[in-house]
Amino acid sequence: MSDQSSPVIAKVIVDISLDKEFDYAIPEGMAVLIGSRGSVPFGHRTTG
Repeated sequence: MSDQSSPVIAKVIVDISLDKEFDYAIPEGMAVLIGSRGSVPFGHRTTG
């Protein structure tokens, strides 16, 4: 058994012309609500 817990993953839709969700690990201690908006790194830029 591992002492580390599994990361919490968020399904994210970025504001570009892709019909796809992307998985992002939520940092420990960060509170995220379903449907909330935020910024995420995406390639060489940050979307949000």
